[in-house]
Amino acid sequence: MSNRRRSKAEMKQVYMIRRIVAALVLILILVAIFTKCGKKENALEQNQNQTTTTNSDFTEVPDSSQVILPSEETQPIEPATETDPAQTTEVDPELKSAIEANTQALKEEYDEYADITYNPQNNSYQFNLKGDYKNLVISRGTATGEDLPEEIKTFWDTLKEKITTTSENLAETVEPGIELHVIDPEDDAETLLFIKDGSEVFDRLN
Repeated sequence: MSNRRRSKAEMKQVYMIRRIVAALVLILILVAIFTKCGKKENALEQNQNQTTTTNSDFTEVPDSSQVILPSEETQPIEPATETDPAQTTEVDPELKSAIEANTQALKEEYDEYADITYNPQNNSYQFNLKGDYKNLVISRGTATGEDLPEEIKTFWDTLKEKITTTSENLAETVEPGIELHVIDPEDDAETLLFIKDGSEVFDRLN
């Protein structure tokens, strides 16, 4: 009887040991599986990181010829334009009215001698000789000063005195600085007589 009991006790110990061993083996297998899974995940993450780095290293640079700079599209450079001072300077209405009135008065006063125009760019009146007086000045040829024929010299001195008086009146009643030009009938780009503020600036005939 004692031997049989011992055998059962031994068998129980053997079964217990087997169960413990089986449990340990199972635990080791599970640990091995989890370890492999963890390694696979780490490997995948490393591959993804390497791929991202590689892609960022080889980012395509756009062709500069296809790039539209902001200055070319939104800030066009417009060519500089010269502004006429006469267009930007505002004229006092009273002064403008006085100039218009005096222009008309001068046209009437000098109607016998010349056509008169006002040039706002240099604030001047231009006298364009006409008729017999234009022909008289042209007939002088190259003569000037003491060489002028008496008829031309008398006419010229009278016209200059008259224009000088007009210039004095304009400086007093309108404003200083108004120029009076008698234009050369043979070259409208040249001035023969230049009077300003009642004073002779130059006289090409005398």
